[in-house]
Amino acid sequence: MLYHKVQKVFPEKEILWIDVETNPEKSYIFQAYKKAKKPGFTFFSELEYWDKIHVNPYTGEILGIINMPYDWIYLCRMMHQQLLLNYEIGHWPVAIATLILLVMLISGLILWWPRNKNAIKQRFTIKWKKVRWRRKNYDLHNVGGFYTSIFILIFATTGLVWSFEWWTNGIYRILGDNPKEVFQNENHIIPNGSFKGNIKPLDKVLINLEGYKPNAELYSISIDKDKTKIIKEFSAWITYDENSLWEESDYLFFHPKTGEMIHKVCHNDKSLGEKWRNSNYAIHVGSIWGLPTKIVATVVSLFCAFLPITGFLIWWGRKNKGVRN
Repeated sequence: MLYHKVQKVFPEKEILWIDVETNPEKSYIFQAYKKAKKPGFTFFSELEYWDKIHVNPYTGEILGIINMPYDWIYLCRMMHQQLLLNYEIGHWPVAIATLILLVMLISGLILWWPRNKNAIKQRFTIKWKKVRWRRKNYDLHNVGGFYTSIFILIFATTGLVWSFEWWTNGIYRILGDNPKEVFQNENHIIPNGSFKGNIKPLDKVLINLEGYKPNAELYSISIDKDKTKIIKEFSAWITYDENSLWEESDYLFFHPKTGEMIHKVCHNDKSLGEKWRNSNYAIHVGSIWGLPTKIVATVVSLFCAFLPITGFLIWWGRKNKGVRN
């Protein structure tokens, strides 16, 4: 079994997840992870280790190891999410800045709102010809800000989910869910069972997963252990695409001794709040509907970075030049 082989190579590290992509040309990824007991000031102090070990599923050869705390993509996320500081410290300035962004967005829409019929056309179109650069800058900020406002609102509201529990619970309530009851369908009792046959439990889990969903994209298997490091349950997160509006996934739970499925939570059985929460990351980064929404999210994000500059130029022009727009 690959799991035991990899664990023997890294006896000092505990493997808790296995990612299996359905593409036969992809490697298996074994994840060794452990939180630090006494985290310090920075993000790096939060983890004792987190390694992604890429393994050839056919030969067992270790193809490479990614030290996640120093992976540049993940570092970008931690910079964005908590400024590379300990989460308890770093998430506050990010969250406060996001709340300020929401206030500026709402106040900006109030300022944008046309006061009469003559102003309606001006609010929806940018004048490029026969106008000074200051007017172009004003229209770019005013009109462009309006067209991107809905995306900015989505980015901000989904981002605050990682900062404030009260914010997340508020969204649950808006979607008609009781926050205390969300994801309760994952609770279950592990029945008594004993190992039978020559197939090891984790191998049995993989066999069950292979035939579970023909259009599955990824199986992410979690090896749940108790304080004495004895396996108490296997669980699997399965992602797939059946063209719904959400990020689709099922949760499967397996007996630790037999590898048989004992409980499952399908995407269609989830409440609206659960579907949203499972999709929140994909909505936030724009991957929810694939490449088209990724492109939209990228363009909007780049434009948002220029809004403070165009806004400053409007303020500077009015303050120092007396320019009327």
